[in-house]
Amino acid sequence: VAFYASLADYRASIERDACRELAARAELAAMTLAEPLRTQDFAAVRSFGDSCRRMGYYLCITSAAGGRLFANYQGVGPTKVSIRAFARAGEYDVMLFRARGEVFAPFRRAHKLFLLAALAGAVGVFVFFFAFYRQRVRLRELARAERFRREFVADVSHEIKTPLTGIRLAAEFAQEHAADDLTRQALQDVLDGVARLSHLVSDVLDYGRLVD
Repeated sequence: VAFYASLADYRASIERDACRELAARAELAAMTLAEPLRTQDFAAVRSFGDSCRRMGYYLCITSAAGGRLFANYQGVGPTKVSIRAFARAGEYDVMLFRARGEVFAPFRRAHKLFLLAALAGAVGVFVFFFAFYRQRVRLRELARAERFRREFVADVSHEIKTPLTGIRLAAEFAQEHAADDLTRQALQDVLDGVARLSHLVSDVLDYGRLVD
């Protein structure tokens, strides 16, 4: 009874960790796809979806009306045998999911190992390897989540903040040499938008530093 209770707890912990990771990835996918979806850049959307599939994550994008814009889960499908996470990208819903078979592959391997140990009567060995394997999986998942967080913060800093600085400098230069008030006002609107985006990026980077 204790053996199967421990397995159930271990399985539940794997699913909770996988769901948290998938939710974070869905939010990042929505941020990444917001601009390609707004400009109808389907080549970029398809490329992102292919990258997700190579990593074992399947992507589905639907419009607000429920029409499917993109899906790359052929042969898998968002069914009961998958875990899913949703995020919003403008007028579109972004869904990422993984097959449960992929999520619980470590659990199945551990289950076989534990049964063999129990049948052999090696209770002490069984307890040791169970604790060791569970701790190893937890540490690996924690390291992966930490690496994902650090990469996300670095990507935000490089891919968003750096271009915003260039846009701000170009707009300020153009505003100083503008020929009329209408052009200067339009450039001021651009600078205000850049300031708002810079503030948002700074908040994201501050959050990343707080959890270090």
